[in-house]
Amino acid sequence: MGSLSVNISKVKRIPPGGLRITPQGNREPELPKRAKILPPELPFTDQEQTFTRMLKKEPLLERLVNNLDLVTEETGEQPRRTDTEAPAPGSDPQAELRNTKPGRTLREIALTILDPLTSYSREEIIGKIRQGTGVNQERAENGFNLMLEAGEVEEVPGQDIYYLRGSSPF
Repeated sequence: MGSLSVNISKVKRIPPGGLRITPQGNREPELPKRAKILPPELPFTDQEQTFTRMLKKEPLLERLVNNLDLVTEETGEQPRRTDTEAPAPGSDPQAELRNTKPGRTLREIALTILDPLTSYSREEIIGKIRQGTGVNQERAENGFNLMLEAGEVEEVPGQDIYYLRGSSPF
């Protein structure tokens, strides 16, 4: 057999960094970006349906759930409202009660003039009743006593501090 006559010194060698191939243009077409795929809307749970019914009876419940970041056990997220008439974010749930129509209930007046997350002295509540309803001092004191008797305003035992029923201002 004959020997292969190749001169190794004349052959191009591959550099130690490897071959560098420069592309002569983008050969693949640019693909359009995909829109974010949303998960399917899940049916309402029993807890969410109960939550919506409770909101109709006590609108301040939504404020409590939002402030405390409460979530359901089933979904791990805040409960959704099952009705389609959800209030706009940041709106006051008691806005419809803040009108000045005559014949409002004690609860409506208390919700209008008192902040659920604040405690007040007797004089502060009477002043807020006077300011919010435009009545004189005697009538405001009578209104405070009626709210206290009806349980709309509760007293902290041993202190002259009052707060709105169902709230925890401490």
